[in-house]
Amino acid sequence: MTTVGVRELKRDLSGYLKRAAAGEPIRVTVRGQPAVDLTAVPKDVPETDWVQAEIDRMVAAGKVTRATRPK
Repeated sequence: MTTVGVRELKRDLSGYLKRAAAGEPIRVTVRGQPAVDLTAVPKDVPETDWVQAEIDRMVAAGKVTRATRPK
């Protein structure tokens, strides 16, 4: 995984986005601390399925909890 600071990311954003879209995971740091990972969106999965899969992944990792009330 490539790690890049936010300042460097801003300087060459299009380059890093192309690399991430090609499948290379990019970790962005702010003041040396990991802040976000850039990854490619799967091309063969409809957007709603991809979003639901990401929510399921975050729930399994304990990062979020599901809403208890209906929409």
